[in-house]
Amino acid sequence: IDLPRFLRYCAYEAAVWQWDGYCYTRFGPNNFRTYHDPAGDRFHLIPWGMDMSWKPHEPSLDVFDARGLILQKCLASPACGAAYRAELAAVADALAARDLAAMVDGWAAQARPLVVMDPRKEVSDADFEAAVDVVREVAVGRVADLRAQLAR
Repeated sequence: IDLPRFLRYCAYEAAVWQWDGYCYTRFGPNNFRTYHDPAGDRFHLIPWGMDMSWKPHEPSLDVFDARGLILQKCLASPACGAAYRAELAAVADALAARDLAAMVDGWAAQARPLVVMDPRKEVSDADFEAAVDVVREVAVGRVADLRAQLAR
């Protein structure tokens, strides 16, 4: 496996609270594919089904409670665990440099007209707005949550 890319992949799953992917799912590793790059003879994970990102499932996603076997083994190794902590810190810094609330609002603004005019929508317009509020709240609080977990 391309370990640096794998650690970045897991750190971003943690950052966007993707509790239904490879690293943290409670249902068994999910929503990823593997790709073998013949040029470097390394495997990579490719995410899909990211519909649970930015949605709280628990009081907080514990970034050190890995469910994917490779990440579990990494965290059991002092050197790999330290590399993962460094990647999590870098991802927290990258998120802190963005206006996440504005990004969420921008995504909602793109989707809102389509949601309003959808004749077969599965949720009401009010439910859509409530979901936007939850996603914004999770996104805005995520950096502080990541940094607090790194401090323990």
